Amino acid sequence: MYNNMNMACIASKDISLLFKAFGIASYIGEDEPEKVFFEVVNSKKYGVIFISEDIAQMLGKRLSEVMEEYLPVIIIIPDRTGSTIFSEKLLKENMERAIGTDALLKREGE
Repeated sequence: MYNNMNMACIASKDISLLFKAFGIASYIGEDEPEKVFFEVVNSKKYGVIFISEDIAQMLGKRLSEVMEEYLPVIIIIPDRTGSTIFSEKLLKENMERAIGTDALLKREGE
């Protein structure tokens, strides 16, 4: 059971330090992303977990499985190289699963 809605960040060292400066629990996940990810998730201390795209890509399907749960809420953030199509694709898949349709359909001409 989640006791509170604390936030955590799993990312590279530079991004983790930025989140830590704002009082968010930060974990460096570059070397062992899966181990760090499941330690944070299984602690049930965090209702919101920010994960950088590079770490999210390393987690792959395991991340998608956890994102299907009600908590924790997982938010993918750009890594130091910028945003890729990965986070948009993951958001689209989760929205389709949640509401049954693609709410991100592009309008004609976009």
